[in-house]
Amino acid sequence: MSESSPSPPTQLRSRPRLVDALRLFIKASGLTYENLGMSLVLSIVWFFAVATAAAFVNVAPIIVPLAIVLVSPIHAATAAWANLVVHRDDAGFKAVVRAYRTFFARSLLLGAMHAIAAFVCTVDVYIAFTSQSSMLKIFAGIWVYGGLFVGAVFMYAYPVMVEQNTTAWKAVRRSALLILDNLGFTAVAGLVAALLLAAGTVPTVLMLGGVQAAGTFSIIGVMVYAGLSSVYRNLAAVRLLQRYDAARVSERERLQDDLEEERMARLERNRITWHGHSCFSLVMEGGCRVVMDPFDAAVGYPLPEVAADVVTISHDHFDHNNAAVVKGSPKVLKGLTDLVIGGVRFRSVESSHDAPGESKRGMNYIFLVETDDFRICHLGDLGQPLNERQLTALGNVDVLLIPVGGTYTIDAATAVDVVAAVRPRAVIPIHYKTDATGFDIAGKDAFLSHFSDVRHIGETSWSVRRSDLAKPEAEGVGDIPVVVLNYN
Repeated sequence: MSESSPSPPTQLRSRPRLVDALRLFIKASGLTYENLGMSLVLSIVWFFAVATAAAFVNVAPIIVPLAIVLVSPIHAATAAWANLVVHRDDAGFKAVVRAYRTFFARSLLLGAMHAIAAFVCTVDVYIAFTSQSSMLKIFAGIWVYGGLFVGAVFMYAYPVMVEQNTTAWKAVRRSALLILDNLGFTAVAGLVAALLLAAGTVPTVLMLGGVQAAGTFSIIGVMVYAGLSSVYRNLAAVRLLQRYDAARVSERERLQDDLEEERMARLERNRITWHGHSCFSLVMEGGCRVVMDPFDAAVGYPLPEVAADVVTISHDHFDHNNAAVVKGSPKVLKGLTDLVIGGVRFRSVESSHDAPGESKRGMNYIFLVETDDFRICHLGDLGQPLNERQLTALGNVDVLLIPVGGTYTIDAATAVDVVAAVRPRAVIPIHYKTDATGFDIAGKDAFLSHFSDVRHIGETSWSVRRSDLAKPEAEGVGDIPVVVLNYN
């Protein structure tokens, strides 16, 4: 971790939404469970550090500030451990000791700043409840609300300090700027962090106050605070720093990026061509040629003049099953399929052509065309939202070909929900109204309006490029690239 300057980037990543803060809690729970042993060890260390700090202090108003200063090096070391967990780096005990030494002086300074803020807030609460002056009560009450902002600043300050290996003052300043630019996300993240603090400390406070029953939950509560809370706050801080390209990249992430670069270099050998309606031809990396859902002349588009090794048919309707138009001697795949042809795997998944509760049009088969480096999914005339069984069968999808025109298939709103469920790395809309077809279906605009990254290629064909695909950890559905092709 090295000092980095969060200078304004040329392009910000998507603003984190309120719901993202809640998703981070689920992710934090999983990461904490995976590192349960170290979380427990750090919880015990943190517990005894707090108990020792409190034992040396007998004057009530300064217990909290002094305890904050004394415990801050442990707090920073725990934050550093959580930061390693977030980045999937080595998060063993040696790394914690190393972080303790590295951040000792800075954490004391950060702890002192935190303690002063806590002391001022404590005094304000006391004034708000005891002062006889209305003006003092109002002023103290306003400052108490300001204390919430200060609390959120220090919620981020420790993670930012260890993430960027920066000074205590810069960590505080950058945390304040992150909050001001991401108020909604911080409000939810701060609320979750406060609930974790309460769950972590209340049992211990009750036990020390003489409530013996609370002792049963004390160690669990402390582990929630020292383990889960630290991981959660680091996730939230890293998520915001990533938005400004100010987060560090771990060795694991560098390796993943290198492997992804190699995979994407091979991906560019795959070529996708749209012939109109739901018909596509693919040229896969190894040279295997595929045509999907060829139509007949009644559809309105020019008939595709293309040869293939394999033809896939999602269902037997005239606008999807004209295999005879494809040149060569292709193998025609219909119904349930799981075959490897020319080094390419072809799988199908059952679905319904009809909306839920209807049975007019029968079955529709979703086809997946897969190589080691690439997976494309053609939904055919899907008429229903996907269920868990279907989503599990689809797995990770690089490019999703999805109908959006409604009437005979899912409409734009349902298509957006399907994209959200599948979470592909790129989307191509199909089966929508154009000047070439007289079908009573909607155009593509209602679907496109839900996405911020719409790319009009201006051609019939697209060679898959890394820059055209979302990263696997893409946040919002609206940020998934939508590629719009022309028909010939």
